[in-house]
Amino acid sequence: MAFVPSKLRVLRGVNLLKKLQGPRGIRRRTFAYTPWALQHGAARLLEAFERGGHFEAELDPLCLSPIRDRPDLDPLQYFPPSATLNTPFPSSSPPTLHPRPSLLPTGTIETYVNRLRSIYCGGVGFEYAHLDEGLEKDWLRARVPQLFLPPASSIFSPSERLNAVTLMIQAQVFEEYLGLKYPSFKRYSGEGAEAMHACLQTIFREAARNHVRDVGIHIFLRPSL
Repeated sequence: MAFVPSKLRVLRGVNLLKKLQGPRGIRRRTFAYTPWALQHGAARLLEAFERGGHFEAELDPLCLSPIRDRPDLDPLQYFPPSATLNTPFPSSSPPTLHPRPSLLPTGTIETYVNRLRSIYCGGVGFEYAHLDEGLEKDWLRARVPQLFLPPASSIFSPSERLNAVTLMIQAQVFEEYLGLKYPSFKRYSGEGAEAMHACLQTIFREAARNHVRDVGIHIFLRPSL
């Protein structure tokens, strides 16, 4: 005959196990100083900035509209209770818990928060949550931090940046000329898409560098009603 413990015995066993483990506060304080706890908190903080960093973006150049603080972007809630903004990350932090190798936390928590704010709370936003393909979404998500980190600032040389600005200015001047020269003609304008000129030039240059012979550009044309 099998032994079936009563509910009272089960509750007594649970209480005894809690006494042997000790209070939760002691376990938290013991876990607070391990690199795993800080690394896990940094990974959760990164995910919070990826989801809602644009809500605290600095988009007002005149600083007339105050930025509303979001509770989910408070950094200390993702770290152990004993951690402060001046708590340093251990130099031997395990990288396995962090989803972005290019954003491994270094320095203090405050330094890491400033890095995240410079990437996800600036004037450039990224939208990839609508993608269904997981590989594409992961590639874009991992590529975003590399565009703002110091090693990636040398991707475009000063001459390439100057060339991009020149192309955008030429496109804007050409649109203004067409608007003055042919004010009553129906035409397809590229106004508002001047940055595409620099983008297309980069695509064509890289395509030629990789021995691509043909490039096709397809646009959506709405038929006349």
